[in-house]
Amino acid sequence: MQTDDINTYFAPPERLSADSALALRNVINEDPVVRVILDSVSGLVLILNRERQILAANPTLLEALKMENDGCIVGLRPGEMLNCVHYRKGPAGCGTSPYCHHCGAVLTILAAQNKGEPATGECRLSMEADGNRRSMEFAVRATPLEIGGISLIIFVLHDISSNKRREVLEQMLFHDLNNILFAIMNLADRVDKTDNPKNVAQKIINLSFRLNRQIESHRIINMAEDHSLAIREKVFSVNAFLDTCTEDYLDMGSANGITIETRQLTGDVMLKTDEIILMRIMGNMLKNALEATGPGGTIQAWFDRIDGRPAFHVHNSGKIPDETADRIFERSFSTKGSPGHGIGTYSIKLLGENYLGGSVSFTTDETNGTIFTFVLPEKSLADN
Repeated sequence: MQTDDINTYFAPPERLSADSALALRNVINEDPVVRVILDSVSGLVLILNRERQILAANPTLLEALKMENDGCIVGLRPGEMLNCVHYRKGPAGCGTSPYCHHCGAVLTILAAQNKGEPATGECRLSMEADGNRRSMEFAVRATPLEIGGISLIIFVLHDISSNKRREVLEQMLFHDLNNILFAIMNLADRVDKTDNPKNVAQKIINLSFRLNRQIESHRIINMAEDHSLAIREKVFSVNAFLDTCTEDYLDMGSANGITIETRQLTGDVMLKTDEIILMRIMGNMLKNALEATGPGGTIQAWFDRIDGRPAFHVHNSGKIPDETADRIFERSFSTKGSPGHGIGTYSIKLLGENYLGGSVSFTTDETNGTIFTFVLPEKSLADN
């Protein structure tokens, strides 16, 4: 067993060498029980050793990964096989990074090993595929098994991504539409009770446009998840764009005593990209900042350039807790119990990087608060 004084942030780091894992795989492959399990259990099935390394996989999993046999994944851990974005951040791979103490897969495997009985859970996985980040959710089950004195884990994954995605998108849509419709109903009730009905009517019209933008935004997220979203570039003004983005959230801020400050450019800049998608990204950055800001606080939104590339920023004075920061871009992860959450920061990453070709990042600390930044490609500047 190779240890080499390797440390870990969570699960035990020890693992067998590649040769030892292959030798163990050859031993268990001769066992009829293992063959029955691989041929008959539904779902994506892995046989793991006590170091959580793969020794065998069922045909369903190999077909999903477009592999003829399991030879090239023997010795890997599940997160390494699926190219989880976090496994390289651990000193000993999958299970040993600072992010892994949240991972449902590792937690389920360790629970089965510690208790000596089957354990179940759910795993949210962010993985890199063809240069793009993709999120998936799995229902997982780990069952201890001993073959010839060898301790193994039967690890089964069922893809529940579609159900989770539909659930989150529906909750978010109903949440957002309900908020806007409630505001429209309140204004409509005031039309006959105000000295300025034209002003109230204009607010209703503005909310109607906002309702339309929200529906369009949800359509964009759904298409992005289905990989059917088409980019429609247009040329537009940065200053006008910032005004439009913040307009939708001024009422949300003022209702909680929060001020939104927008830094306008003295000399305007023209961009050429998909304005609707960019508006969704900026809107989620603003919404997250508002939700993280207490009454009487201030958030700021502005545009500048980073190494010649156009960049948008949103700042709030709060610090994101470390346990939240670890998972901020996971789909379905949210610190809020109410419906309509769990896809905002994920969609910023999905749309910004996979579709507009930019990069999304954030900084957070007690002194400077939190800044989310989206940097577009340099080619997005219309005067290039």
